[in-house]
Amino acid sequence: MPHEHRLGIVTGMVLEARLLTSAFKSIPADARPLVAASGPSRKRAHDVGHALAREGATALMSAGLAGALAPELETGDVIVADRLLTEDKPALACSPIWVAALADAGPPTPLYSAGVAVATAEEKRAVAAARGAAAVDMESYGVGAAAQELGLPFVALRAIADDAERAIPPAALKGLKADGNTDPWAVLTAMAASPGQIRGVLAVAGDSRKASKALRRVALALAPAFGLGDV
Repeated sequence: MPHEHRLGIVTGMVLEARLLTSAFKSIPADARPLVAASGPSRKRAHDVGHALAREGATALMSAGLAGALAPELETGDVIVADRLLTEDKPALACSPIWVAALADAGPPTPLYSAGVAVATAEEKRAVAAARGAAAVDMESYGVGAAAQELGLPFVALRAIADDAERAIPPAALKGLKADGNTDPWAVLTAMAASPGQIRGVLAVAGDSRKASKALRRVALALAPAFGLGDV
């Protein structure tokens, strides 16, 4: 028999959480997914996953943007993690039935959660070679670990914001606070001190907008629960 899950979604950025919440606004409040931002941290994502379970989530998802490690992934592509990787810990297999259910959203692929931003093309190539992952974020492994501890099904869905050759300028990295809120003034200050980064920051911003549109498109297409409510 199908089981109706209340999905808890952990994002890294507050903007991602707002995007998804907006996509679900037409769903009755007692049925729509619970969404919360953790900031760019495996530990915080783990804790937010537990918090969503206490609020009533019976399954967990990590959703948001990611960087490409595999050269075939392009900005705006969407991937579904079949396993979650991080350093010095065993891989976590995402719920196979949910990976299959999300097949129309994007290809199954290993997703690596880094402790620090993987910002340059050289760093991306090194992580890809060392970890065997196709994409990288900073939260998903924490969400998966929380789900495993709680005995809940879990999966990760990510939209690619920067391809494997796109370098993220240091100024752009200053724009995200530990709690997942953005800090545009920090970015502007960094660009004022180093104007040579302006073009790169603008390119990254454009890529992020494209990826965010892709994430919202998938959320709208698969609502109310990313197509996972009855599996």
